[in-house]
Amino acid sequence: MPEKKVILHLDDDARVRDAVGEILVGAGYAWVGVANGLDALEYVAKFGAPALVLVDLTMPVMDGKQFLAERRKWASLAHVPFVALTASGAFDAAELGVAEVLRKPVDIDRLLAVARRYAPARSGTYAATAPSTPSTPRVNKNDR
Repeated sequence: MPEKKVILHLDDDARVRDAVGEILVGAGYAWVGVANGLDALEYVAKFGAPALVLVDLTMPVMDGKQFLAERRKWASLAHVPFVALTASGAFDAAELGVAEVLRKPVDIDRLLAVARRYAPARSGTYAATAPSTPSTPRVNKNDR
């Protein structure tokens, strides 16, 4: 089976991460969830660039806006599409430097459309979550 590119999802709310992960994995996507921008950068440093990044804008440690600014320093992320997820305010995608902005609660059809557009699914599934240490992701028990 060819290795799949991962959809990396940053959100400090574990319930949101779990729900988005369940939807994406159920649709055949590879997915990794992390709790903040710092964890995301650690993940990229260890595992390489994902196919797509879904980023919450309001998080502790390193929020989405800080992460979006920091990612510009990483050559490996230069061609990765970023999609902002937010429950607060109206944001312009171009101002944020993202491909699109999705409002929370996220509409499942829009989420899947974004995934199809930027990270075409391949066969098999992989899901992991790295709430505090992306170097030790946990594999979804359904994937063993």
